Amino acid sequence: KERIYFGSDTGYVYKQSMYVDGVNGDDGNEIDYFFETNALDFGAAQIVKVSPSLYFYTKNASNMKYIVDGNNSGEFDIYRWLIETNKVFQRDISVSGYRLTFRFYGKDQNDPMEFEGMVVETNGKENI
Repeated sequence: KERIYFGSDTGYVYKQSMYVDGVNGDDGNEIDYFFETNALDFGAAQIVKVSPSLYFYTKNASNMKYIVDGNNSGEFDIYRWLIETNKVFQRDISVSGYRLTFRFYGKDQNDPMEFEGMVVETNGKENI
């Protein structure tokens, strides 16, 4: 098997588990996770993206939440949205910006989260 290994400041080496291993917790503790997209302009940097509709595709959302940063400010909105289903989840959100960054995160001891992708549909307003 090919594996990924991570090291800690204490010198301990951790082996990344795989879905087939059935590892869902760390010695009975929940596992924290997060991942973040780049600042996305969706091929139209000159257009402000307004109130996007988001479609998420997951096999297991497992309490996954997401937050959105408009205009690459480095500050994410105070709202935290939960992805509630295990197949396709649609949400309209109130955020705008030339570029949007998405951060997905969670903490769970159950089955691992499986995120398959997303589609973003936006209303655009061109600034001239």
